[in-house]
Amino acid sequence: MHKDKGFTLIELMIVVAIVGILAAVAYPSYQDHVRKGNRAAAQAFMMEVAQRQQNYLLNKRKYAASLSLLKVTAPDDVARVYQDLAITVVATPPSFTAELSPRSGTIQASDYTLCVTNTGKRVLGTCAEGTQSW
Repeated sequence: MHKDKGFTLIELMIVVAIVGILAAVAYPSYQDHVRKGNRAAAQAFMMEVAQRQQNYLLNKRKYAASLSLLKVTAPDDVARVYQDLAITVVATPPSFTAELSPRSGTIQASDYTLCVTNTGKRVLGTCAEGTQSW
């Protein structure tokens, strides 16, 4: 008597169901880790901007109103998921706020706006409304 080798349809469906369940659990976790990694890259960029602002203040006695004056550009991984950095400068006394908003239609769209000020205040959310520090 000869027995056929291979998988039955039921065995194949059970494997597909298990893979589907694993994917449904793992994919949101993966997206969360990617979002956190993008936020960390953006935070590092914001800290670089704040450092360059302090150097600019020492040299020019005022803060720069744009990234071009600071001679810095956003890294590709930041520019891909965040919009252009908005810098607000007040002349007297010299102060600045820099806000980086997530780009809509990207994985960061549901993430926070990042804010940093001349005092070193780092906030998740807009500078005026944010309370949670990063």
